[in-house]
Amino acid sequence: MKHYLTWKLESFYALLQFIVTYAFISTDIPDLADEVSDLEDATAEIAGEKGIQETTTSGVTTATKAKKLMMARTVIAKAHKGLAKARRAQRWDLYAKIDYEKTYILSAEKLDAVIRAKNIEKVLVDNPLIFTNIKLADKTAMTDAIKAYDDDKLAPRGAIQTRKAQSTEAYELSFKKAQTAADSIYDLIFGEYELTNPNLVAELKLVCGIEEEGVRHNTIHATCLDGNPPQGAITAFLEHVTLLIVELNKKAVSDINGLITLAQFTQGTYHVEFSKAGYVTRTMIIHVGQGETVELEVEMMRVV
Repeated sequence: MKHYLTWKLESFYALLQFIVTYAFISTDIPDLADEVSDLEDATAEIAGEKGIQETTTSGVTTATKAKKLMMARTVIAKAHKGLAKARRAQRWDLYAKIDYEKTYILSAEKLDAVIRAKNIEKVLVDNPLIFTNIKLADKTAMTDAIKAYDDDKLAPRGAIQTRKAQSTEAYELSFKKAQTAADSIYDLIFGEYELTNPNLVAELKLVCGIEEEGVRHNTIHATCLDGNPPQGAITAFLEHVTLLIVELNKKAVSDINGLITLAQFTQGTYHVEFSKAGYVTRTMIIHVGQGETVELEVEMMRVV
C-alpha cells in the first residue's frame, strides 16, 4: 500500500503536470513562476530522500522513477516555453530540435533520457536572444532536475525497502516548502479563474484533492510497531495491522513498513481501532481537523 509520503509526492507532481497541460496559466499569472519553481525544487528534494526507496519488481526504486519523472516534467515544461518563442521568431530549426527531444524523454532509457534532456537545456540556454522567457530560475530547475536523475544509482534487484528515514522528519522542511508553494499556486489560479473559467477551477480542485465545498481531504497516517519483537527480528515495523475508523467503518491495513494511510473523509472526532491477530486491540480517540493529516505511532503488544 502506498504510504503517505508517496501519495503526497504524487499529488505535487499532479499539480505540476496540471500547469504544464494548461500552459496559458503561466502566461496569465506571472506571479506563478516563483511558486512553481519552489514546488519543483521541493519535490526534487523529497524524491531524493531515502524514505521513498520502495523497490519495484524491476529493481528500480520509486525514488529513481520519481527523479526521472521530475526531470522529464521540468525540462518539458521549459521546452514548452521555448516552443512558443521559437514559433514566434519563426526559428523552425530550434523548434524542431526542442520538439523532437521532448517527445521521447520519459519513455527513453536512462542514458538516452538524460542526453535528450541536456540537448533541450543546451538549445534553450545557448539562444538567450530567442528564448527571453527562460529565466535563471528555469535554467537552475532544469540543471538540478537533470543532475538529480543523472547522479542516481539504480537500486539492485530486491533491494531492502526503507521507511520513514528514514522517517517523516527527514522530509519535514521539504514537504512544508512544497505544500506552501502548492497552496500559493492554488490560491493564484483560483483567484484568476474562479469567475471566468469555473471548469478549470473544478479540475484544479480535483488535482489538489479539494472537495467541492472547499474542504481538503483529511488523512490519518500511522506507523505500527511490534511492542515486543521476536529475538533476531530485523525490524519492529508491524505488517497487517488493521486501522478502523469506527464511526465511518473505513479501514486500511499496514504495509511491510508498518505504514497505514487512510484518507478522504470528513473532519471530526473519531474512535480509531488498531487490531491484528495475536495482539491486543488498541483504541484511541482522535480529532482530525479540516485539511489535517494526523500522524500516529502505535505500539502493538502481543496477547499473553
